[in-house]
Amino acid sequence: MRSLNLLSLSALGAALAASTASAQIGFHAASTATTPTAPDAAALADLDGDGDLDLAVATDAPDKLTLLFNAGGSFGAPLQVFLANGSSPHTPVAGDLDGDGDIDLAVSLKNNDQVQVILNNGGSFTPGPSFTVGGEPRTLAIADIDGDGDWDLASSNRSGNSVSILTNQGGGAFTVSTIAVGSDPRELAFGDFTGDQLPDLAVAVHGDRLVRLVVNSAGTFASGASLSLGQRRPQGIDTGDLDGDGDVDIAASSGDNGVEFASILLNAGGGSFGAASHYPVLGQDASSLALAHLDGDAALDVVTANTDSANVSTLRNNGNGTFGTAQLFSVGGEPGFVATGDVDDNGSADVLSVNKLSSDVSILGNVISSTPCAAVSYCTAKTSSIGTQPAISAVGAPSVGAQGFSVAMTGAVSGKLSLGIWSQTGPAATPFAGGVLCLQAPLHRLPPRTTNASGAVSTAFEIAPTLAGTTAWFQMWYRDSAHPDGTGVGLSNGLMVTFCD
Repeated sequence: MRSLNLLSLSALGAALAASTASAQIGFHAASTATTPTAPDAAALADLDGDGDLDLAVATDAPDKLTLLFNAGGSFGAPLQVFLANGSSPHTPVAGDLDGDGDIDLAVSLKNNDQVQVILNNGGSFTPGPSFTVGGEPRTLAIADIDGDGDWDLASSNRSGNSVSILTNQGGGAFTVSTIAVGSDPRELAFGDFTGDQLPDLAVAVHGDRLVRLVVNSAGTFASGASLSLGQRRPQGIDTGDLDGDGDVDIAASSGDNGVEFASILLNAGGGSFGAASHYPVLGQDASSLALAHLDGDAALDVVTANTDSANVSTLRNNGNGTFGTAQLFSVGGEPGFVATGDVDDNGSADVLSVNKLSSDVSILGNVISSTPCAAVSYCTAKTSSIGTQPAISAVGAPSVGAQGFSVAMTGAVSGKLSLGIWSQTGPAATPFAGGVLCLQAPLHRLPPRTTNASGAVSTAFEIAPTLAGTTAWFQMWYRDSAHPDGTGVGLSNGLMVTFCD
């Protein structure tokens, strides 16, 4: 293979070195898993031990958990676990709560001021003990808070203005302590903010317009710092290292007078946080938030469920804790909760929204895939001097055993020198020559070709046996001397190709 060396592309190296932009986020059209009426929230976990992520969905009228088992990316007939009448279950979480090796569940019961344990008995699920917490428990989180190997729980108690810590005593029995945190707490999430290897809590305190830290000291919690969001009221929250410095940061969905944001709080070390940065999510009522690797790079991206606009927003992490413009993806009616996980087992994080009005779960399958013999378009083409959007595509099967695989472009300027470029390193979204460079360095080139009278071109690509099971990213460059930006450069969108035998 030859490294890219045309003089007209000599600025590529500088553009790549200066860029920290991540790849595009894209999903296949949403599929749907039907639930009982008015689902509230869900947990993703391997409930039956087959290696796939299953769903546990909380619904009421009647009050129950509905378990949907994954069969290769789609969900089969439900298993119902009925709970106390009128208890109004909210957020389930999953983990081995009784230490027997299989995955149990816990769910908050809003109307009963309780957390209910659901025990997995080798594939059948039965209600176990329940534990009294603060008033109107809304959201649960799960972690090992004291380092003893058992899963512990925390609940945010909306009318109780508190957080309850449920410490596992073994066998699924818990002791409960409750801590005041402020007015109307919504979602909460564990994260080691102080660096002592013990998980603390971040709580979205909606009524007080702040994020409250609840600090863990050897398994005992106390209310800590208040992190201001200005006039914005937080709802969803999640934690992770957003800027790559090894500290755990915080992301919260927040709103102010109908404008919704992803509010980012970066940890400066030892649990000290700087001022929040706010990124519009472009949806309405961002009620839930999650972090996940959505674009194939090492940086955590943001996704929110936008209840009043029937969509989810994704915001790409630039790799340093700053975020790009939100992308919107349609889901079902009134999405009130969002979760992420590899539902289709293709190596990338998918997004699931729980939709109260349409009584279903929308599943957005990530286009970044390790599935063999796949070709998926991504990234954005540069508009040409004639107003077209040149598009790249695969011709033939990307298989070692097949013949005649090539990379093609349509919609470019006619009669111009073109060049296929490709990378085995990964996708990108780097500003370059008035457009977007969709590949990460090092780059390699295909033989130059000239576009035909229709602005189309095709270049053969020989698939070496060593490429089987790997992924490559392609883009087409061409001369566009009449372009009004003066760069003389045209760029197609990107193409991700996964090769097979």
